Amino acid sequence: MPSVCVLLATKNGAEFIEDFLISLVAQDCEISEVIVSDDGSTDATLEIVRRVLNGILKYQILYGPQLGSTQNFFSALKKAPKYDFYAFADQDDKWARDHISRAINAPQLDITIPAMAFSSTTKKENFSGNRSALVLSSAKLFLLHNWARGCTFVFNSAARDALLMQNTSSVKYHDWFTLLTVGTVGKIYQFNTASVYYREHAGQQIGSQRNLAAYYRKLKRFPDSIHESMQMCQIIIHSSQLDTSEMLEILELWVDYQKIPRWNLILRVNRLRMIKPNGFSTLRTYYGYLGLLVYSSVAYPI
Repeated sequence: MPSVCVLLATKNGAEFIEDFLISLVAQDCEISEVIVSDDGSTDATLEIVRRVLNGILKYQILYGPQLGSTQNFFSALKKAPKYDFYAFADQDDKWARDHISRAINAPQLDITIPAMAFSSTTKKENFSGNRSALVLSSAKLFLLHNWARGCTFVFNSAARDALLMQNTSSVKYHDWFTLLTVGTVGKIYQFNTASVYYREHAGQQIGSQRNLAAYYRKLKRFPDSIHESMQMCQIIIHSSQLDTSEMLEILELWVDYQKIPRWNLILRVNRLRMIKPNGFSTLRTYYGYLGLLVYSSVAYPI
């Protein structure tokens, strides 16, 4: 049985963390260790962790850097012992019983090359559908914006090694950077069905509101998002320890935006198939193009 380490970033999560821990204990495979990286909780978060996990799962509580959730996750990843697989975990979600097992048992996640799996999330506490269906994704689909949630990520030790080779101190989004890194040097797979119940509440750093006001706010910050994507790609390109041969040309084209005229930028994105125009992604396609127009008008004003 492959070994698995769960990386749980916590801060003042007492209201919901017990629900998550119960779903963690209920996994249908063995969890080797839980790394709890706490970012200075002042409530009962750690007391609940100890009460639920004592005598059931091996765990250790570490002090986080208190620089936000992204650096808390990276801190946990750096301090974690060597295992075959790792999983990011949010303190306020719930996992399906096969969340871990279906990923670590997938032959596509061969531990010899960097590989990871993610899924969609659900706002309903029931999980159904074909639980094992995996499709190959691409880092190109995440260059414009990140539409995958880190709380669903399960990745192998080779992917962890690739992440640890880089300077992540300036990275703002651990999940986005993980997708771009693993997709550059390895493989990204997506499950067709959800395995995480995503709870929305006022205390989240990043939510998933899908009303018109939320889309407008995201559209307004699209220029910043594209700039952040390019910065992360530059970190990957300049990491001398990573073999980025397959994706290197695409990343270099993407970050070299100053040499790309406004409309050519959109045509290039289309040619590189950075937006997937089918199925549930159709709306995201038009949203992405609209965001590019906003970005290009800022980057290249007439």
